[in-house]
Amino acid sequence: MNAKKYVVLTLLVLLCCFSLASCSSPPAATQENYDKISVGMKYDEVIALMGEPDVKQSPMNIAVCQWQDSKTVFVVIFQDQAVNSKKSQPL
Repeated sequence: MNAKKYVVLTLLVLLCCFSLASCSSPPAATQENYDKISVGMKYDEVIALMGEPDVKQSPMNIAVCQWQDSKTVFVVIFQDQAVNSKKSQPL
């Protein structure tokens, strides 16, 4: 393969990779994402689903995190960086 074809092929592959990366949606506090949270899930996994919490209180080794969308408030309680319990409530 000559150098020109190699450069064009490389650029096409890079363009496809960047296009696919931009298609992924950012984390969001939605009912669908909240439903994926389970007891024992790690803090970082929840943040990857829901994004940074709107409110976070961290006394000792417990963290209470709260998210809100247009319809619901989502609360997740972590103990030692893992989900201990969760609750949602309509606004």
